[in-house]
Amino acid sequence: MFHAIQLAVTFGVMSNIAQFSWWTCKRTRKGSHCAKFGPVYLLLLATVLVMVQPTYFVVQGAYHWQNAFIHKSADAKYNFLFPNTAIGWIVQIFCTYLGYLLMFTGVIQTTQLHKKIGKKWREQRRGPAQPLRGAGP
Repeated sequence: MFHAIQLAVTFGVMSNIAQFSWWTCKRTRKGSHCAKFGPVYLLLLATVLVMVQPTYFVVQGAYHWQNAFIHKSADAKYNFLFPNTAIGWIVQIFCTYLGYLLMFTGVIQTTQLHKKIGKKWREQRRGPAQPLRGAGP
């Protein structure tokens, strides 16, 4: 049951981030289609990659599949953050972690946060603003 709730909440959040990106890019960005909507495509790919792990667990529980995420052996230490099977590595390390990295990158590009931080950095490095000449009382 918990994995189904995780699936629904994760999909809701990821799809809302992608929608936010679509409307923000459509309204504020200029240029070619790829330049304008590149962050949206990153976020759509991120949504698919992030959704693999919760979908895997819901399907596994629904059909009573054997856990292929972690191979339980007597001498192996295991956890779900660092699986010890090939499928586990593909799902957890490649899909989930890469998906969140793409989400982070897509949101930064959508909001143009890197440009805003750079502009603020340059302003701070210049020091206090100098008053205009002849602008006295």
